[in-house]
This record gives sequence, C-alpha cells and structure tokens, in this order.
Amino acid sequence: MFVLKENMKKLLIEIITSIFIAVIFLILSILNWNGAIKIVSADQVKPNYVPGEVLVKFKTKISLSAARNKAASFSMVTAQEYKFFTKKTRLPYLLLRSGKMTTMEMMNLLQKDPDILFVSPNYRKKPAQVFPDDPKFELLYGFHNSGQVNGIPDADIDMPEAWEKTTGSHDVVLAIVDTGVDYLHEDLAANMWHNPLEVANGIDDDNNGYVDDIFGYDFARDNFGSNGSNPMDFDGHGSHIAGIIGAVGDNDIGICGVNWIVSIMAIKATRPDGFFYDSDLLEAYEYITLMKENYDINIVAVNASYGGRGRNPILKDAIEAMGTAGIVFSTAAGNESADNDTIASYPSNYNLDNIISVASTDRNDLLSDFSNYGGSSVDLAAPGSNIMSTLPEGIGTTTDPYVESGSETFYAYSMEYSGQTDQSGISGDLYDCGSGLEADDFPYNVNGNIALIERGEITFAEKVTNAMTAGATAVIIYNNIPGEPDGFTLGSASSWIPVIALTQEDGAAMINLGTAPVTVYNMPSQYGYMDGTSMAAPHVTGTIGLLAAQYSNENAVTRIHRIFEGVDPIVSLSGQVITGGRLNANNAMNFIPVSPEPDIKINGSDTPIIVDTQSPVTINVSLDPGSYNTSMSAEYWIVADTPSGLFSYVHPNGWQSGSVPAARSYRFLSLSSVQILNQVLPAGTYTIIFGVDGLRDNIFDQTWTDSMEVIVRDEE
Repeated sequence: MFVLKENMKKLLIEIITSIFIAVIFLILSILNWNGAIKIVSADQVKPNYVPGEVLVKFKTKISLSAARNKAASFSMVTAQEYKFFTKKTRLPYLLLRSGKMTTMEMMNLLQKDPDILFVSPNYRKKPAQVFPDDPKFELLYGFHNSGQVNGIPDADIDMPEAWEKTTGSHDVVLAIVDTGVDYLHEDLAANMWHNPLEVANGIDDDNNGYVDDIFGYDFARDNFGSNGSNPMDFDGHGSHIAGIIGAVGDNDIGICGVNWIVSIMAIKATRPDGFFYDSDLLEAYEYITLMKENYDINIVAVNASYGGRGRNPILKDAIEAMGTAGIVFSTAAGNESADNDTIASYPSNYNLDNIISVASTDRNDLLSDFSNYGGSSVDLAAPGSNIMSTLPEGIGTTTDPYVESGSETFYAYSMEYSGQTDQSGISGDLYDCGSGLEADDFPYNVNGNIALIERGEITFAEKVTNAMTAGATAVIIYNNIPGEPDGFTLGSASSWIPVIALTQEDGAAMINLGTAPVTVYNMPSQYGYMDGTSMAAPHVTGTIGLLAAQYSNENAVTRIHRIFEGVDPIVSLSGQVITGGRLNANNAMNFIPVSPEPDIKINGSDTPIIVDTQSPVTINVSLDPGSYNTSMSAEYWIVADTPSGLFSYVHPNGWQSGSVPAARSYRFLSLSSVQILNQVLPAGTYTIIFGVDGLRDNIFDQTWTDSMEVIVRDEE
C-alpha cells in the first residue's frame, strides 16, 4: 500500500510539473519578449540518443538466443549482445534496433513485456575532451586548431582540454567596456548579466545612482557623452568581443565562447562618432568599481579592447582602483604594428599589476602583421586574426553563402564587406569573366547577370569594381590554387554588390556549367569575422573568467600568474612579448601556483647607512607582496642600541620610547617606495626593521621582515 501511495504521489508531481512547464512555455511563446527568448518546440530539439535503438535488460533467466527470438517477435534486430554482463547476472542485456519504429515506439512496446526489467534509449554522451555542438565551432581555430583553413595544428589555446575542468559559471561577471553588447542576440542573451536589485521602471531601485542599469549602462549615449540606461551595441565591435568571451556553448546555435556559462556586463563607452573618451571611460570604471565594492557583484575582469597615445594618470588611478577591488584589466596592445616599448599605447602601457596587455597571433602562431608588440611592455599574445564571433543582426559578414544551379548546390566562403541578398538570392545567367583584370574584358552579356572570376594578379576590390562597371549583379570569385581558400576581403565597406568565394575545384565545375542560370545567396547574419588585438584580449578575459569559476577562492594576482605561467612558448614571440608565449587556457587551468615570498627592500640595497648627527636619516621601503596581495599589514620600527640597553622606537612623528610599533595597512598589489623616516637622529647604531604580516583568506598566516643597519656618528 505504501509503495502504491508513493507511486501515485510521484505520478501526481510529474503531472503537475508537466502542466506547469507547458503553461510557462505557452506564456513565453505568446509574449516572446521582443525576441529575447527563443521558444524551441520538441521536434526542433536534437535528441540526445540514437533514434531507433534501445538497450534492454531482461528480468527472467532466459538464454541469449531466447532473448533474441523475443526481440525478433517485436520486429527488432539484435544489434549487440553483452555476454559478460549476461553471464555475470544471468540476465540478458541487448542492444535492439528497428528501421521502422521510433525509439519511443520501441520503448512503449517493450515496456509491456513481463519478461523485460527495463528499457532505455541509447543515449549519446559527450567525450571527456569537451567539444560543443555549436555548428560554427569548427571555425574557431583559436579554440581548437586541427589545421583547418590552412592553419598549423595546435596553434590554439586548448579550449576543449580546459573545458574538461569547467565551462564557466553565472556567478562570474565579466565587464565589457566597448560599443555595447547586443543583449538580445540568440547566442548571448542567456549569458547577459542582470542587475539583481534593479527593475526596468524608470526608478533607481538599488540607489546606485544609475536608473534601470539592467544589463549594464551606457556612458556615451551621444557625441556629448550623455548617459543612458540602454547599452545596446551600435557598431558590432562589443558584441564580437562578447561572443569570444561568453557566447552560450553547446546550445546547437552559432558559436561558443571561452565561457559557455557566464554573466556578461555590458558597459557602453563608445560615442556614436566611434571614439572612446577618457571622461566616459572614467565613469565606466567608476561604475564597475562601485558595483564590485558596494554591491558585491562578482566582477572578476574587465575587457578593454581599445587604445591610443594619450596617457592619463587619472584613468591609471581608476584602473588601479579596480585592481585594488580585485579586478583584472585585460586590454589590447594596439593595431599599429608598433613597438609599445618605444611608442606607448594606453591603457596597455600603464605599469599596473592588474593589467594584462595582449598582442595578436594568427592561425599559424605568428604575430599578426597588424599587432603591436613590446618585449618589456606587452605581456603575451592570443589569437586575434580572422576571428569568428557574434554580431548584431545585419552586421554579420558571414552567412554560409552558396550558389544553386538547377539541383546542384555549391557551398561558398564569405567575402568581407560584401553586399548581401535577401532570402530569395540574386538570379541570373553565369558568365566566365576570366581573371577580371579590365572592365572592358568582361562579356557584354554579363550586364544584369552573374560574373565568375578567377582569383589573382589584382585585388578582390578591383575585380569586383570591374564587374560592377560591366553591369554584373553579383560576383563569384574562385581560388587560383587547390585547397580551402582564405583571406577574402574587399578591404573596406562600400556599396558592393553580393560577392562570394569558391574553391578552385568548385570554380572549375562552374565553368563546365557554361552559361547556365544560377542563384547566389548571401543573406544577413548574426556572426562574422574580425581582426585585431581587440579580438585577442577577450580570449584572455574569458580565461580569467574560467579560472574564477574553477578556483573561486583565488585572487586576481594568482589568476594573472596562472595566465603568464601557462603560455605556450612560441619562437616567433620571443622578444616580442614579455612571456614569449601565446595564451593556453588549459595550461593556465592546470598550473599549480606557487606562493612567491613577499620581496621587501629597504633603500633598495643591503648597504648600511652611515650619516652624521647633522644629516637626516632617510628610509624608503618597497614591497612586492607576492601572492599575499589581498591585504597587507606593514609594520616598521627602529631599534636603538643605547648604552643603557633600552630600546626606543622611532616613528615619522619622532621618538616614542617604549611604545608599540606603528602599523600601516596597505592593500592589494604592491607598495612602491614609501618613505617611513626622514629625520636627524642622535649618535648611535640602529637597526631598522620592516615587518609584513601576510593575509590570505582573511587569516594572517605568516610574517616576513627585512632589516637595515644605520650608523649615526657625531659630527667631526
């Protein structure tokens, strides 16, 4: 009776849960929240099991042959026998297959048989090396490079291996200071940060001074730097960065980010004129620090993919304040092919311990031709050339273009800055236009039709300009060497007609079609390619997020230490970046941090100080706290070796015999040359001791000291 009641209770709970879920889905499908929530019907979801297959365990001790016969009576084929388990339990285990019934039909039929203990779908599970099901994942060579698109295998940051540890956490917040973020994007919406204390009602609910800061905030609403509550992307740059950092992973949509799961804070700080103004950036940095320190928002890193020549100590202070709050500042090294050691680029060149400066590499692990570098100013490199990521709808440059001719389809490659087609494409007769070197060389009848051109000799832009002059409505350019092509770009945005690219092999096949009717498809997209150190920095920012998800108790310095120690040494980067390497997320994840001892220096040397009684004794102390960086308690005192043997303590305010040593508290990363004494002392021999208590996880667990001898002589 008890079992029956329990089963009835479980059944009732399942029924109520099913009804509740159905109602929620119905409401959401009606509201559709302006496209922010995408409702997926059951038949759109890819099953996580093999269709037409089930695993069966019998509950009676029958032979395998008898079990096979029973399966045959249900018109099912025995695809696999598990003889070891059958022998061990004396109960047959089988994998059954049907070419006519669905998995559910098979299960419904078999569950009614009294001889069968249980039946289960043949579920599909992912291997330990994690590869998401996002359809464009193979385009992300920076994450996993198998040599696709003529790259060098393993010229990547080993993301699948890192994902074995974690794929991220919504508890981790990463702030993107940029052109905004398309927070309604199909691959970003689920990973956007939502202010837990704010409601979109025109009121500053959390009293932080910012009304309706739901996803973040807009500090550059117009060219005068006015503020607004809507950080929607107006350019695409910020959304592209957001996708690298945190496009939703394993959702069978688009791409995935370094973090499959994360909270992206959208901070718009670019004005419509396309520039970042220091005033807007300062506001943005202030907001981020405020939310971290006063509202306990777990912001672990900021992505700053911008730069320029102007050095601003106020902005430096603001970035340092973020460091004090425990926030890593990951920034682009710049795109001028310049040496930052010689010509500084900011914020990359601010000498702060919480800044990571990132150069760019390509799919062959070479420094990108546009990337800045610096053997003493740029920390490391990360993939930044030809990076696929998310873009607001209509801005995307890749659309999985293709050409149709009758029943035949030729899949193509995107041409950057190409014009686009609608869903019906552009149709016309195909005309072979050779290499397209001169507009006069084009067939007369290409006017109003489709031009087929071979790559080579002049730029793509020149070929397409010639085709447009000849009146072509679309252009197909095929490669002039075998293999998968790359580097297709028209150079800059303009009023281009639709242009797509083919392999040499497909180009030859199209030539064989003759003057055949074809249709070119190049529809708008929410994904596309970009180049720049702007694309390199978010690989690092995202990795900081993964580290924060996996090792939540570690501080910012340890995370930075993991990044630097985990790089893959690359010959082409030797002398070009401080670490001589390219980011490796898996190495960073697996690196075992050591705890470097605090490095204390008094006056920069161990040489005794010798002065007379008329000259002041000047004592300067510098401190590098190593991994003990969240808070430091620094104590200093001077011990006087007097004839009476009594100790006296010297402080900045003078003699205080017999008192307790003074203590000062310094926070976060470093203490650079703080003066603790500058005064005349009586004759005698002194020992200056500077002591540091190391605080980790709110426990002072160790003390370090350094000392300096001071000899004060009577003036002769």
